[in-house]
Amino acid sequence: MIILHNRQDRASREFLLTMPEAGHEIIEWYTEPTKVATYMAEHPGLSPSAFPSVVLPVPAYREPERTIRHSESPDDIESIPARDVPAHCELLRCPTDWAEVEARVKAEEERAAS
Repeated sequence: MIILHNRQDRASREFLLTMPEAGHEIIEWYTEPTKVATYMAEHPGLSPSAFPSVVLPVPAYREPERTIRHSESPDDIESIPARDVPAHCELLRCPTDWAEVEARVKAEEERAAS
């Protein structure tokens, strides 16, 4: 996974201490402009708004039909049809430790499998 890191941010530094040592790319956001440019070209629209941020692969899944009630009126109901969501990436912003990342990855995999 890709970790977007700010070495000046205490939470970001503490998060890195909870990670497994191998298998991840760490991009230091404010000190590695070439890596940041490459990342932005490969992941348009996934800019960090907080650090640390982890780029999570989200497998394709089926989003079920939903009904939203906007008020107490029986006529004020909106039905949103089911849809297929293609595989994509999302940012997990400000995880406190690696266990939080693993839990989110597991939840995404379970949603795709159901």
